[in-house]
Amino acid sequence: MELIMQDIILIRVIEKNYNNLVEYKNWLGDKYIYEKYKVDSIQLLESEKYYAKSPKRYLKIHEDIYKNLEKLIDSIDVLSKEQIRKAKELELKNRD
Repeated sequence: MELIMQDIILIRVIEKNYNNLVEYKNWLGDKYIYEKYKVDSIQLLESEKYYAKSPKRYLKIHEDIYKNLEKLIDSIDVLSKEQIRKAKELELKNRD
């Protein structure tokens, strides 16, 4: 359930912040989740209800998602800084 919820959060953030940049909007969304995790809307709803009945368990899931997203953000930050460094090196090399 944790991974499903994490993917849903990522999809919602992408849709909200990058909607005009995403060319293939249909590959994001509910259908993607259903296919990736082999679930349907009823199963997903039932899982949500199950975990919502246990706030401590639900909170733990959200805490783990938060930690995973922090790691993901850190990884993206490292990669983007590396790309910027390489671009600057290439620019300097091309000047010579």
